Amino acid sequence: MKLNFDIIVENLSKSYHTKRFESNDSRCLYKRPFLYEKNCVFEKERIYIAPIESYKYLFITEEVVYPKGITFVFIGDYQFDGIPSSIDARILFIDNTANLISVFHDIHKIFDKYDAWENSLRDELENSNDIDIEKMLNIGTEMLENPICVTNQNLQVLFDSYYYLQEDKKGQAAAGETRHLSIDDSIRVKEVCKKEQKIKTPYISSIHMENRAYCFNLYPLGYFAGCIAVVELNRTFRDSDFFLANHFFVYFQKAFLKHLRYYQPKESIFELALRKALNKEL
Repeated sequence: MKLNFDIIVENLSKSYHTKRFESNDSRCLYKRPFLYEKNCVFEKERIYIAPIESYKYLFITEEVVYPKGITFVFIGDYQFDGIPSSIDARILFIDNTANLISVFHDIHKIFDKYDAWENSLRDELENSNDIDIEKMLNIGTEMLENPICVTNQNLQVLFDSYYYLQEDKKGQAAAGETRHLSIDDSIRVKEVCKKEQKIKTPYISSIHMENRAYCFNLYPLGYFAGCIAVVELNRTFRDSDFFLANHFFVYFQKAFLKHLRYYQPKESIFELALRKALNKEL
């Protein structure tokens, strides 16, 4: 699984003192890191780890040519408040308390963590025709550390997954009891959702509730079938959460399609066309 710069920095910042600088392209995704060697041939979408001495050689003395979509992680005592505007790369400085090889291994561990998460999503999706939606939700909840809620096209809650901290401080996801909104809240939510259900990309809902929700409308069969939302309850959203949630939504919509096909009777072509037409009129 390729990772973005936010995920790398947020995970490394748990163990190291870091300072980041970056280009404006937030869509870059990266493959596993290499140790930088002088005069090496750079690869796109690659992270290069180097001692701080290499920074001057790469960007000041020699101005080495490198491809776009590349990240450098420099280890050592840095004295920079900024970097030249000509540098079109993402750069992360880690202070000299860190060991270059340790950082290299720790970044690989970060990739291992998210590869294992994606593999668990893929395994559950491909497990059988009778997909376990609650298990799929729990896999997402444990990574995002916030509850996830799924509603149907009538905004009735189908599935809930909560995140609980155990005594050993490790989090665990579990299905929660179905929640019911007050009449006033229900009316307000339905009014907003009628407008937002046409949105085909993930979004922060404009519903004014106690907690923000990052939502994705489910269109597994070409019509609005429901919505999945990550709720900002246990902790505030991190920059990396949006990328991870988007990645999870792709898997979940495929799982939801399998769920619908398994539990709901097959619709005729006429019924499917009618449902699509009704959704367009909403």
